[in-house]
Amino acid sequence: MLELRESPPCGNARVLAEARGGLFSARRYDLYVAGRKRTRLVEGLESQVELVRMVLVDEGFGDVLVCGALCMAHLEGLPLLRKLSVREIAINAPRHVARLAARPGDLSPKTVERIAAALARRLPPA
Repeated sequence: MLELRESPPCGNARVLAEARGGLFSARRYDLYVAGRKRTRLVEGLESQVELVRMVLVDEGFGDVLVCGALCMAHLEGLPLLRKLSVREIAINAPRHVARLAARPGDLSPKTVERIAAALARRLPPA
């Protein structure tokens, strides 16, 4: 179990990522924020990541890595040497998630434009 605590101006906040399971049981990962179970946030993002992956495969970009990240306010006190994640979804403060999204990659600008156009065409805004 990994527990991170911080005291923002509005009071105590707590983020808890917890793995439960025994020797012969399936592991279950849950996210708790301020004492409330928020695993649905992770599940919703997992669904979105899978949808993007399927579109990329259909459009011929199946080798492109798709990662999910939850941006949580008031988490600037997270440990520097440890990364918080639930399943494969990263959880961090806005600055860290922005750095994750802006990091350089191996794709050419032209390929990025083609991927962006394909995603815009296949996943229009709600």
